[in-house]
Amino acid sequence: MTSRTRGTRTAAAALAGGLVLVAVPSAQAFNALQPLVVTANPINTTPDVQDGAVNAVAVVGNTVVIGGTFTRINDAGSGVSLTRPYIAAFDLSTGQVSSSFTPALNGLVENIEPAPDGASVFVAGRFTTVNGAAWRGLVKLRVSDGSRDTSFAGRLTNGYGIALKVSKGRLFLGGQFTGTNGGTRRALAAFDAATGAVDPSFNLPVTGPRRGTTPNVQVLDVTPDGKKMIIAGNFLDVAGQSRNQVAMIDADLNAVASWATDAFAPLCGASFFTYVRDIDFSPDGSYFVVVSTGGRFPATLCDAAARFETNRNGPGQVQTWRDRTGADTLSAVAVTGETVYIGGHQRWVNNSNGGDTPGPGAVAREGLAALDPMNGLPLTWNPGRARGVGVFDLLATSTGLWVASDTDRIGGEIHKKIAFFPLTGGKAVPDIAPASLPNSVYSVLTDGSLHVRSYNGTSFGADTVVVGAGAPTAPGTVRGAFMVAGRVVTARPDGHLYSAAFNGTTLGAGTDLGSWVDWSTAKALGFDKGRLYYTNGSGKLFYRYFSIESGVVGSELFTAAGSGYADAQTLFFADNALYFAKSDQRLYRVPMSGDRPSGTPVAISGPAIDGISWNVQDSFLSSPDIGG
Repeated sequence: MTSRTRGTRTAAAALAGGLVLVAVPSAQAFNALQPLVVTANPINTTPDVQDGAVNAVAVVGNTVVIGGTFTRINDAGSGVSLTRPYIAAFDLSTGQVSSSFTPALNGLVENIEPAPDGASVFVAGRFTTVNGAAWRGLVKLRVSDGSRDTSFAGRLTNGYGIALKVSKGRLFLGGQFTGTNGGTRRALAAFDAATGAVDPSFNLPVTGPRRGTTPNVQVLDVTPDGKKMIIAGNFLDVAGQSRNQVAMIDADLNAVASWATDAFAPLCGASFFTYVRDIDFSPDGSYFVVVSTGGRFPATLCDAAARFETNRNGPGQVQTWRDRTGADTLSAVAVTGETVYIGGHQRWVNNSNGGDTPGPGAVAREGLAALDPMNGLPLTWNPGRARGVGVFDLLATSTGLWVASDTDRIGGEIHKKIAFFPLTGGKAVPDIAPASLPNSVYSVLTDGSLHVRSYNGTSFGADTVVVGAGAPTAPGTVRGAFMVAGRVVTARPDGHLYSAAFNGTTLGAGTDLGSWVDWSTAKALGFDKGRLYYTNGSGKLFYRYFSIESGVVGSELFTAAGSGYADAQTLFFADNALYFAKSDQRLYRVPMSGDRPSGTPVAISGPAIDGISWNVQDSFLSSPDIGG
């Protein structure tokens, strides 16, 4: 798993202090890299959409264009209803609806994408006429007056358009169609973004509906560098290659990539032809997150958010993590680097153990949630929204997050169908960086005191007492301990997890994290790359995901090793290796391969090796933010 490190502390501090650092871009085409989690308080200057739903949001300069199934909209703060069937524009600063952008479409809008010229938008949907003239499924509209840009010839000859993305001079379109202005294309096409001419080199027919009668492409996204594209929909094959519901495209080569997964082959509820609802790449393109509907089907990705890595090759790709809602739909996702925002009509997240009920570990998140990109656990951000059918678009810009839906209550306020959460006043998530050597190794001794030794990867330094036994801030009796982001987390005999600030010399008072897991039988704890590892005397090495920001423990249990850890009584990690002490008072090291130990443990310290006894309650490494 890729670790999350950040070089945005200056930006984060400035934004938290109320300074917006980045100007509004001329056209927002990709979700922006954001240094903070947005505030949970939406701004008051957005218009109210009076009916239907908002399916899509695009930002062009100081204008926001929205599309969907609605017909009426009010200016921000106004009780006067304006007729705007399926599409409207408003001022980003004031929420005043544009009186000049009034294109006439005779069908709903599925998606909107800013054009490269910074003055127009591409619109996909189920319309067959534009401004009174026959024009199907795809159109380019000028933001200034809503007129069709006649220099762009791209359109469909049957069916309708759903998904859009502009990349490197091309406009990619997914939908349910077999014909374009340039000939036969099955559900996926590429147009010249300037002229609308169909790209003859991009012809990857989408065939074989997995259910029902018609294959389609419902969502697609492209990496910011334009090299890779992900598509999802009701299909079994792309360009003759077996791809069930999700496929990766090498956009530079105009070919299906070798990356393939069977994760979406299992069936969900019988009513869902395809259950993927949205996909979004991270701002650096290194991974993407998929959200879905489908019902509660354990061991599947139905009703879940799941992260996959982009730069892997070949078949059999599996998710890095998943977060399951317990039978509620997720319908939109936006990845900002700091956060994975998800929306739907979910009631809970981290709910693998529940089905239409909150199972053990479930965290309430009504309609919106922010997940940790490292492990998919919910962060504390929790504005809430009336659930309705779901969220249909999430767009992260350099100044905040747009939420488009079919409901009116969000963030404890009334914002009908469209809302914006600013970055100003938002919150930074603690830096989580893997521990490395040289470093300081802290140990909680059997008398409850806290000691420290330096360790350079070869030898340990002299023992120093940090907090003596019996001192008010001494750790006392613990079942395990680890350190992350300047906090020491301990499991206590009462079965709870406690978190305390630690600067290397002073240990603060512990705060009960209210963990749903009973830690009273734990023998040792360790933390690495978003995973809380532990032993319990069974011989196995387990882990669950853990968020230091929210204190949430993952609802799914993983076994990292099936044996060999029966008497392990300390765990810590450094430089892709696991260190653990046993009852023989020796410290062992074993390399890690991904999330699991790999190889034979080697004793590196102990009474007969270097004179050090590892008869301790637990040991942990200093987290990088306080040095080594």
